[in-house]
Amino acid sequence: MTRTWMFLAGLALVACGSDDEKGGDTGATDPNAELNAELTDLIEGYDAWPQVEAGIVPSAAVHGEYVENWLNTPAKAVVDAQAGEAMPDGAILVKQGYDDELGDSEKNLTVMWKTDGEWFWAQYNSGGDLTKSGFQLDGCVECHEGDAGQQDDGVISYDW
Repeated sequence: MTRTWMFLAGLALVACGSDDEKGGDTGATDPNAELNAELTDLIEGYDAWPQVEAGIVPSAAVHGEYVENWLNTPAKAVVDAQAGEAMPDGAILVKQGYDDELGDSEKNLTVMWKTDGEWFWAQYNSGGDLTKSGFQLDGCVECHEGDAGQQDDGVISYDW
């Protein structure tokens, strides 16, 4: 019985650690653990960053019926230039999703971070727990693909 339990426990650990998109509760086996920790530090105080549009705005995307968007300084410089140029490494975009227009019902927090020429994605639940993260993250890339610099109803293009 003990061997069977140990085998099943080991199998569960291997399964959790093998998903290169998932982050959060996989601990030391999480392939994104270092990036997740770095991103957590980088987004500290994000709610004091400049916004794409001030305050909570309606959204037609999956993040919530209403959203609030912030950009760090490197991302804001590109948006302000309105030249359609690529986002530089270090650019971070943060989107807080809500189920109501007052922001009383948080849905999720989603982060796009450009590092080493690629977008790293992370999503946190309303309790602040990481639910998924990674490069080429299913569900993120499909919505954000498009022409560099293009914005459509608050969806910032993946190619930035």
